[in-house]
Amino acid sequence: MKFVYDKCNYQSDKLHFKNVKALEKLDKVYLKDDKVIKMLKLLLLNLHIRRP
Repeated sequence: MKFVYDKCNYQSDKLHFKNVKALEKLDKVYLKDDKVIKMLKLLLLNLHIRRP
């Protein structure tokens, strides 16, 4: 029984690890998006300022 329990724990740890990795990837994507959004905002600001 302990063996089965350990195996289940191992599987859930692996799953958790995968989820953490996936979340890290998502964070990186969001970070990129954030940078893009900031750049777009700056561009829009510049365009707005340049208008007479």
